[in-house]
Order: sequence, then C-alpha cells, then structure tokens
Amino acid sequence: MWDQNKSVEYIKNNAEPSSLGQCASYVKKALIHGGASIKNSGINSAKDYGPWLIENGFTPVPGAEAQKEGISYSVLGQQKGDVVIIERLKNPKNARSIHGHMAMFDGKHWVSDFVQQRGFYPNQEYRDESTPFVLYRYAGNQPADEKKKKKQVPS
Repeated sequence: MWDQNKSVEYIKNNAEPSSLGQCASYVKKALIHGGASIKNSGINSAKDYGPWLIENGFTPVPGAEAQKEGISYSVLGQQKGDVVIIERLKNPKNARSIHGHMAMFDGKHWVSDFVQQRGFYPNQEYRDESTPFVLYRYAGNQPADEKKKKKQVPS
C-alpha cells in the first residue's frame, strides 16, 4: 500500500533549488519510497507514466481543470499526494520538453525535481500553451463515493 506522507516528505526533502530536467526520476523515486512498485518503472518520458501510476493504484481524476490564480496555475480540487502528468509541448524551445512533465502536490506546492513556485506547470512555455494534463490520485485517498463509481461496471 502506498503511503502518501512518506512520498511527499521524500520529494520535499530531495527537491533541488531549480529544475535539472529530471522531474520523472524525482517523482518516481518519491512514489517508490512511499511504497509504489519499482516494477515497470523504467520509463523514459514523464508524459508516459500514466499506466505505471494506474498499476500502482492511482486513477485519473475526472474533470480535473487548470485554474489560474494570478501568475500561478493550480488544478481545481488538487490534494496532497496527487500526481500530474503533463503532455509534451507542441513546439518546445528546449529539447527536454519533448518528454512532458510530472509533479506531485505536497499540500502547498507542486514539486518535481524542484519546488514549483508558479503551480503545476513547470515553466512559462507550458503555461503559454495551456498544455494538456491528467491528474492522478491514489484510489485509497478518494472519497468513498468516487471509489464506488470506479468499481461499478455498467450492465
């Protein structure tokens, strides 16, 4: 079982002063530190981690929307332990941006390989493009009615 507090503490304690372009590695290590399986985690691009998160008990949060607050962007309803996977930029200025982005919400900030002071988008390019994203939440952290909806199979 995944322990969000262990993962959040790990990512906060290991964040760098600025981005190193290693968001997926840092978030993955934090998730594994909290109990996620290392199995199938050898993924190159942050944008491709969705299936691995699902294997580890996370589910996409339906209707997750970006919300601009001044110069920052949050995800409506974001919760501690949530993980965001952001698609690649359409026209990246930096070659690393072809890999998309991955970050975890610590209850106050989005953290990847650094503490993101302006929300879940890691830089201005992502904010300018309003790059598509998927918000993932550990199923054990969802309200009971959300869990029931996911378990119900249409007849």
